[in-house]
This record gives sequence, structure tokens and C-alpha cells, in this order.
Amino acid sequence: MPLEGFTPYRSEDVQKYNRLGWWMGRTFGDLVDKAADIYPDKMALVDGENRFTYSQVRARVDRVAVSLLGLGIRPLDRAMLQLPNWH
Repeated sequence: MPLEGFTPYRSEDVQKYNRLGWWMGRTFGDLVDKAADIYPDKMALVDGENRFTYSQVRARVDRVAVSLLGLGIRPLDRAMLQLPNWH
């Protein structure tokens, strides 16, 4: 069931994105968890002199998720995040 006010994708776009594998039915958190499970000590992100392994990225993603819950943001709530292009 879509959220109120959600504008759905056109049916032909949904079929195309699924057929091409662009939509895999996974969240960003799912992708981070899978990568951290498979490659925990491999470099995931490099920002100038800073380097983060997949397990470190998972820890940071989890910390952001817990912080959002602490702010009162719940599943199915809408929130807009503006993130910088550095860690």
C-alpha cells in the first residue's frame, strides 16, 4: 500500500526497471549489510585522507538510523536528508 500522496511510477517503467535489474527489492541498509557481511575489512569509501571499511560504513549507517528513531522519525514517515559529498 503506497503512502498517501505517493505518485507511482508508470507501469511500463516498473516493468523495465525490474527486467533490467535496476530494482532489486532491497533497501540501502540491505545493500550495506550484505557488503559488510561479505567484505567487512575491504575499503568501501575513501574521502581524502579518510578511509572506511564496509563494516565501518555499516556501523555509521546503523548509528544514523538509530539517531533518526531518536528524533521521532518512524517507519513510513517521510524525511528529507541533504548529505554532503564527504564523510
